[in-house]
Amino acid sequence: MAKTANLGIKHVSRTYDETLDFIKKRASGEERSILTPWASMNDGLLDGIPWNSVTVIGARPGTGKTLIASLITRNSFALNPTQDFVVLDFQYEMLARNSALRDLGRYSGKSMRQLNSCRRDGIMTAKDIADAEAFFNMKRTHPIYVKEEPCTVARMAEILPEFCEDPRIKGKRVIVTLDHTLLVKQDTKTENSSNETLYHLGAFLSTAKRQLPVTFIILSQLKQEVDGVERTRIPLNHYPVMRDILGADSITQNADTVIIMNRPAKNQIWKYGPKEFNIVDDKVMAVHIVKGRDGGESMFWLKADFEHMNILDMPHSEIPLPTSSAAPAYSGATYKK
Repeated sequence: MAKTANLGIKHVSRTYDETLDFIKKRASGEERSILTPWASMNDGLLDGIPWNSVTVIGARPGTGKTLIASLITRNSFALNPTQDFVVLDFQYEMLARNSALRDLGRYSGKSMRQLNSCRRDGIMTAKDIADAEAFFNMKRTHPIYVKEEPCTVARMAEILPEFCEDPRIKGKRVIVTLDHTLLVKQDTKTENSSNETLYHLGAFLSTAKRQLPVTFIILSQLKQEVDGVERTRIPLNHYPVMRDILGADSITQNADTVIIMNRPAKNQIWKYGPKEFNIVDDKVMAVHIVKGRDGGESMFWLKADFEHMNILDMPHSEIPLPTSSAAPAYSGATYKK
C-alpha cells in the first residue's frame, strides 16, 4: 500500500473514515460553515458558505456584488466568533480606501458624498473625523489583508501558499475574495487571451481549495446580453443562468456554488420571471443560486440600501409575491425552483 500512497492514491475506506469524522464535527458544531449576514442566503447554502469551496457571485455593474462580498467578510468575525480565520482580499477593482469608506458609511449612516465632503452635502466636521478615527481604531485589529495590485494567476498561486505559511496566519483558515475575474492580469508569456487566463484561474481555484485551508468568494461580471431586449422583455428569459457569467466555461465548472444577483427594476421589469413576481422598486434584489453542488438551486430576495452601503434580508411582509396562478408556494424568504 505504500506504493499507492506515494502515488497520491488512497483506499476508499480512508475516505469513509474522514467523512464520518466530518459528519461528527458538523453535528457537534466543531465544523461550521461561514455564516453570512443574510438568513435567506444561509438557508439556501449549507448554513452559510462551506470551507474549502469556491463560490462565484455574478452580477451586472451596479447590482451590488462588490458590496455583498464586503458585507460577508466584514461581518464574518462577529457572525462566526468561534472560528479562527483571516480574510485576504484580491481587490483589483475598487480601491481599498473606497471599501473602507463604505464600511464607515454603513456604520455612521453618512453617504459617500458626505464622507467625501462634497459641499452640497456638508463638509466633514472635526467631530465627524474623530468619530471616523474611533471607528477605524475599533476595526483595525480585524485580521483583514488586501492585495490591490492586479497580478497573474501564476503569481496568485505563489502568493496564497506563502500567505498561509506566514507566522501570523499559519494554523488559521483564510477567506479569499477576488474582485473580479476579468481584472486578473494576463500572463503574456503563457496566455494568448483572457479566456486562457480564466481557464488557468479556474484550475488554480480547484487546486488551492483542496491543498490549502481556504474558501474562495469570486466576483464576476455578466455578459451584456443580460440587459438586451430578448432577456428583459420576455418573462421566460428574466432569470439568469450559468452561461451568463463571463468566461462561464472556465469559472463555473470549478465552482461549488454559483450565485447570480439581479435587480429587475434596473431594466424596468416589474413582473419578474415566468411566475411574474411583483417588483415594487429598485431596492428589490432577486438572488439566484444557479449551481449548488450540495444545497441545490433556489432563489431568494434581498433588499438594497445603497444609500447606507448595506444589503438586508427582505422583510417577510415585503417579499415579492407571484401573480401567476401557476406560482409555487413560499417557505420563508426562499423559493425553491
